[in-house]
Parts: sequence; structure tokens; C-alpha cells
Amino acid sequence: MANQNSRATRLKRAYHDIPRVFHEEPAGSYKADCNCCECTESTEFASDIGPYKAADLKIAAITVFGELDPRKATSSGTITPDIQKNESKAIASEIFNRRHTIIETRNALEHIKKQLQPALTKLESMRETLNKEARSVNEERLKEIQHDVRTINKSIADYTVVIQTATNAKNRAEDHIPGAENKSPVTIADIATAKRPNSSSAQFEGYKKGVSDLDGLKSLIGENCERQCQRWGAAKNAVREIATRLSQSKNATEELNKIAMELNPPSGERFYYNLSNDNGKRKMRDGDVRIGGNDFFNKK
Repeated sequence: MANQNSRATRLKRAYHDIPRVFHEEPAGSYKADCNCCECTESTEFASDIGPYKAADLKIAAITVFGELDPRKATSSGTITPDIQKNESKAIASEIFNRRHTIIETRNALEHIKKQLQPALTKLESMRETLNKEARSVNEERLKEIQHDVRTINKSIADYTVVIQTATNAKNRAEDHIPGAENKSPVTIADIATAKRPNSSSAQFEGYKKGVSDLDGLKSLIGENCERQCQRWGAAKNAVREIATRLSQSKNATEELNKIAMELNPPSGERFYYNLSNDNGKRKMRDGDVRIGGNDFFNKK
């Protein structure tokens, strides 16, 4: 028995002499040999940030994680820490830009309707009154009425064009979320998980991949752990930064424009779309901006 105990003790000591990266530890407490983080550190956002719910922030970060270039960032590599940071921020900005554009265009349409609808109602009433009067007047007065009606019709047409233009802008913005007209308010989670119009495929393919990659973090070791931890940290930081800046800003539109200028000088156009550039092999189009493993642009 004494020999067995001695052997067990020696085996136990030998186990602890093995580099810890090979130790099997319970899920949720595994620590990799990478320096950036614990692979199974809490993936939750600790709390809401302004109007953004913690659960929604996590979904947005997962989407950025899945869209982000899979390569490790190194100071001497193709993907540097600064490039990874900007790529993460550019992807995150798309989510916030899409949501905010829906809010902007909805508010603009409501403002225009509020301003123009009373005028439209009054013009239509005046036209109806004139048309009734025209049935029993002399020829001279009839010409005056006809002129007034034409003027009213033109004003109504002009107002209608303004309202329709605003409606079209709102509808284009809501294309990012099929059925968005029935969602109020629209959340960043709605944006990150939305399907393409008339399709079962996702607007952001990164969400599904991000879920899979995040789930696999706890089983990674060594270099792979460090690489994925680094990417997940960059994704969370990007979402947290933009959410914080928007929450603290008095003007979200101006703040998003500042972010766009940081990412896309000198034009400062906001990003709404990105495509993988296949490690730089994709042919860029006019207006495309290459950051890391993705090419970003403003319009389809």
C-alpha cells in the first residue's frame, strides 16, 4: 500500500510538471498559456450601455467576431493590432450605422408628415370648395378658379413627392431588417441577426460563425487560444467603444460621422457593408476601403 501511495504521489507530481496548456481543467475555468485572456472568461457584457441592452451588445460582438479576419494580429504581420482594431470597429460601425439610419429616416418621415399634412389637408379642402364653386360661376371667375386649382394641384404634387422621397429612404433603411416596419424600436441585435430580404441567408454571415467560434473557445489551447482570444477581445472592445460613445454623445448622428471619418478619411462616408477580400485577392471597386481581411463600402 505504501508503494502504491508513493507511486500515486510521483504520478501526481509528474502531472503538475507538465506545462499547464496540456492540463484538462473543468469547462469554465480553463486558462490557456496565452497572455491576452482566459479563453473561457465571461462572454457577457456586464451591464447595459445607455440604450443598448447587455444581451444585444453580446450578439453584436459575436457578429463582429465572426466577420473579423481570422488571422492573429502581430506587430510585424500583415494584420497588426491597429489594423485588427480598425477592422473590428469598421464592422461594428455597420451594425450601429444601419440601426441609426432606420431611426433617422423614420424620424425624418414623421417630421415631414407633421409639417406637411396640415397643409395638404387645407389645400385639398380649398380645391374641393373651388371645384364646387366652379359649377355655377361665369366664365371669367371659372378661369380664375381653374388657375387656382392648378396652383393647388402643383403644391399638393410637390408635397407628395417630398413625403414619398422620405418614405423611400425609410424603406431602403428598413431593408436591412425584413419586417422592420413592425419592429419599434429596432435593436442592434435585430440588425446583427437579420436575414436578407426574401431570403433565408443572413445579412451578416459572421453571426452564425461567431456563435460557433465562441462556443469553441473553451476547447482551444496554445496559439489558437491566443489568436481567438485576441479576436474576441477586439470584437467586444469595438462594440463597447461605439455604444459608449453614442450613449455619451448629445448627437448620435454627429458621433457616427466622427467614427466614419476615423475609419474612412477623407470622405468620411459611413460603412454599411463589407465583403471578405480573400486575403487581399478580391478586386476592389471604386469607393471600397480595405481594412484587414474585409473590404468596406457605403452602398451595394
